[in-house]
Amino acid sequence: MNKICPVLLAFVLLSVSLVASADGEKEIGLAAEVYPTGVITAVTGKMPFRGDGQWLTLRVGHNSTDRDDNGDRDDEEGDGIGASVGWRKMLKDTDRGWFAGALVDLWFMEIDWIDDPGTMMETRGTTDITVLQPTAELGYRMPFGKQNRWNFEPIVSLGVEWNVHTDGADVGEGFILRVGGAVSRRF
Repeated sequence: MNKICPVLLAFVLLSVSLVASADGEKEIGLAAEVYPTGVITAVTGKMPFRGDGQWLTLRVGHNSTDRDDNGDRDDEEGDGIGASVGWRKMLKDTDRGWFAGALVDLWFMEIDWIDDPGTMMETRGTTDITVLQPTAELGYRMPFGKQNRWNFEPIVSLGVEWNVHTDGADVGEGFILRVGGAVSRRF
């Protein structure tokens, strides 16, 4: 896990640099998503991209999972940190309404697992995984507050969770459906 800190630090510095240098208003906010076996919380940043209702999105966050027996092992749970980069496009030429996009997450997670719990054959272990999680997203943007500086965005994402590096026994991966939202402020 020690390799993670320099990678995330580089991502954060690059993100701050991109946001600071981009033309137009930027947004900073908080996001939370749930999926059948976990929760993702993150700090987000958005900036206009190409000026025609497109946005570049960045986030750094925490992913916590409790897969119970929905993974490769009989009981899997763990957590980790990661970062994301994405693209969004407003479906109409307005600041309010539907948007579609794509997001790629990279998570560095530690999963504790048990096989055959409560039996004489019980085995336990820990697996470190690097997870690539590309998703397509659909959401609705709702500006509010004084001068519409605040935004609320409910979001649904569908994609795949792919363990691109595994150090230990295989653990769960596959399709993922996430539901959540974000609150952000324009600057």
